[in-house]
Amino acid sequence: HKTPAALARAARATGPAPGLPAVPATGRVPLTPIMRWALERGPVTGLHQYLYVLTPPEADERTLTATLDALFDRHPMLRARLVTEGGQHALDVPPPGTPRGADALLRVDLTGTDAADRAAVIAEHAAHAVDELDPDQGQLVRALWCDLGPGEAGRLLLIIHHLAVDGVSWRILTADLAAAHQAVLDGTELPAPDPSTSFRQWSLGLADAAREPARQAEATAWRAHDAASAPALGGRPLDPARDTQDAVAHLERTLPGDLTRALLTDVPAAVHGTVHDVLLAAAALAFGRWRAERGESGLGPD
Repeated sequence: HKTPAALARAARATGPAPGLPAVPATGRVPLTPIMRWALERGPVTGLHQYLYVLTPPEADERTLTATLDALFDRHPMLRARLVTEGGQHALDVPPPGTPRGADALLRVDLTGTDAADRAAVIAEHAAHAVDELDPDQGQLVRALWCDLGPGEAGRLLLIIHHLAVDGVSWRILTADLAAAHQAVLDGTELPAPDPSTSFRQWSLGLADAAREPARQAEATAWRAHDAASAPALGGRPLDPARDTQDAVAHLERTLPGDLTRALLTDVPAAVHGTVHDVLLAAAALAFGRWRAERGESGLGPD
C-alpha cells in the first residue's frame, strides 16, 4: 500500500490508542543509533543541512531575531548541546526562554550588488557560518540574512547542524518560520503547537524498545547478517581521513530522447512502479554484474 489513502482503506480499528506518558522535552537525550554511527566515524562539527528562503520586504534584524527566538523556543532540538559522560555521548536540551536569535543571526549587506557578486559573498559568509557550528557548545544554528536594501525581498540562509535537523524537519521549520515572522510583524503571539511526540520522548522510547526481549532475541540474526556483508567496494577499507566529501568524483551521462521517454513512462508502467523503482533496480543489477565480473559474491543480479 504505497499511499496514505491505500493504507487507510486497509486499516482496521482496534480500539482507542493507549495514551503515552508525559515525557518532558528537555533534559538528557540518548543518542539514536544513526547519531552514534556518525560520531564513531569522526568529527561532526560541520555536518549540516541548510534552507534558502525569501524574506519579505518588511523583514529587518529586529523581526528576524525575534523570529529565530520563537523558533528556538518552539523546537527543543535547536537548543541541544552534545555532552559526554563516562565516555558516552548524549544530548542535553535546556528549557526554553533564553534569547538566542541575536547570536545566531548575521546580517550581510548586499545592497546594490549584482547576482555574481552576491553569490560569491553569500558563499564566503556561509562557509564561515558552517565553521561556527559546534555541537559541544550548543551552537547548532546559524542564519545569514542577505539584506538587499529597503523595499527589497531579502534572502535568509538557515544553516542547522544535522544532529538537530533532517530532511523531514524542514517542512515543519519552514511553516513555523513563516508563521513566527508574521506573528512578529502583527505584534501577536505565535499559537501554541499541537501536542506531539518530542525527540527526547522518541529517543527514550527507542532505547527502551531496544531492551525488550523480542528485540534482544533478534540480535543474533542481525549480527549474522552484518558478518555476511559484501566485501569492500575498493581495494582497501574506507579511510575517514582520506575518503571525504572533497575526494568525491562525479560522472554524468545524458540519455537520448527515446530512452528517456521509456525510462519515465513505459518501464515504470510495465512494472507498476515509479521511475525511482526502475532506477533503484537498474543500480542493483549493474552493481551485481560488476561484482560478478570482479569474481565477488554477496550481491548477485538475482
